[in-house]
Amino acid sequence: IKKILSGEEINDNYFAICYEQDDIKEINKEKLWIKSNPLLEVAARKDVMSKNIKKKLTEARAKNDLGPTVVKNFNMWQNASKESFLKGEEWAACAIELEPFITGKDAYIGVDLSRTTDLTAVSWIVPYVDEEGNNRFYVNSHSFVGTKEGLENKMKRDKIDYSALETEGFCTITTKESGIIDYKDVINFIHSLVERFNFNVKGIFYDEWSAAPFITELEDLYPLVAVRQGWKTL
Repeated sequence: IKKILSGEEINDNYFAICYEQDDIKEINKEKLWIKSNPLLEVAARKDVMSKNIKKKLTEARAKNDLGPTVVKNFNMWQNASKESFLKGEEWAACAIELEPFITGKDAYIGVDLSRTTDLTAVSWIVPYVDEEGNNRFYVNSHSFVGTKEGLENKMKRDKIDYSALETEGFCTITTKESGIIDYKDVINFIHSLVERFNFNVKGIFYDEWSAAPFITELEDLYPLVAVRQGWKTL
């Protein structure tokens, strides 16, 4: 399909079209929503779809975060919008080639749990002072990949080569026949991380969703802090 879209190949069996708004201001004009939602033309679906879009907009405005709604409901690309927390070039400027000396430092560890199609991630932030006396934060992350729908299908859907990333040490692909992420692997990773750098763990911050097995394994070893993933708490 990429070759067809780029003009390298011609294949009349494919027809590509993207329904989207022409301008961000159009999300305030209901009569123009049909540009990105052509099914509004179908009388049987119009009322339900309109109510759903209005609800999404109201919630997004209440949270002062229109980005996800603009992308999912109006098909507008927002990757580098003014609402982004950080621009792509700002992320790139923070990249480093060599890991700083963080052994024995305080560490704050965050865990986002999942089981099947989503990713589970362990991230850690380590405050430190660089050679010039500047206060810095070292940030890193490791993902765990579920394969319930098949690894190839997930890589195609996410457009990420998880096999290559696992080889480079950035993620762990579950080996369970069920394709479900084993929380024991996540817990063992945390233990190994803390032991490797002799971290003084100030807290492991986790979402309470489906976290009971995770909590019981770690509560006697580290300070645990529940962080609900909602717009009021993040």
